[in-house]
Amino acid sequence: STQSTGSRSVIIIGGGIMGLGSAIELKARGFEVTLFERDQIPSPTAASTDYSKVVRMDYGSDDVYTDLGYEAINEWRKWNAWMERPLFHETGILCMTDQKMTSKSFEYTSFTNVTKRGVKLTRLNKESIGQYFPIWKDSNFVDGYYNPVGGWVESGEVVKQMSLIAIKMGVKVIQNSPIKEILVKRSLKNKVEGVVTDDGKVHYCEKVIVCAGAWSPFLVPSLKGLLLPNGQSIFFYKVEDPKPVSYTHLTLPT
Repeated sequence: STQSTGSRSVIIIGGGIMGLGSAIELKARGFEVTLFERDQIPSPTAASTDYSKVVRMDYGSDDVYTDLGYEAINEWRKWNAWMERPLFHETGILCMTDQKMTSKSFEYTSFTNVTKRGVKLTRLNKESIGQYFPIWKDSNFVDGYYNPVGGWVESGEVVKQMSLIAIKMGVKVIQNSPIKEILVKRSLKNKVEGVVTDDGKVHYCEKVIVCAGAWSPFLVPSLKGLLLPNGQSIFFYKVEDPKPVSYTHLTLPT
């Protein structure tokens, strides 16, 4: 078994974006941090591992997510300076609809909510959509807007770089080490005192943070039925001729 060195020791279960983000922040605040990841980092089965993910503040009438998105974008700009190379690409967000935006539509409420926060958006109609974005010239889109604030990140590479940053900061990152169970001391009102890895070793700490995604209910049984994993399939097509083409000329599966 391994023993923690003080009351500010934390074990984090999961080496995805949430686990690594927590580890970096806690280490910066002076905690002793150990992170366990069941696979290699980035894990091929983690939700945060992907080729790309959208970073936006356009969330309809949801003020909480709009503010979080705006704050996150500012942080991503700072993170670009931390990385070996910029991984957040601020290409902007294009939001379009095939009918006139209405006061209750997602597109319109996004437009008004983002505008309230001081972001200058470009309102679009069918003519300007074709003018600014020729690839959509012959589409059915007739209304929308362009938001210059936002873009996408190379998500899998971000996770990899975050793990290197965490290690450099002094976080103990242990890969290929699944957690068998969270150690609870019943005599102390169910106080969590560490974790047990698959090899049977006990690792003591003051706090345990579970960032295990879809595996969380296996570690915290009380979450069964409350946390339900889902998935979305994304297909990538390699275009033989990289020159811009009209999407209407492509035949895609339905």
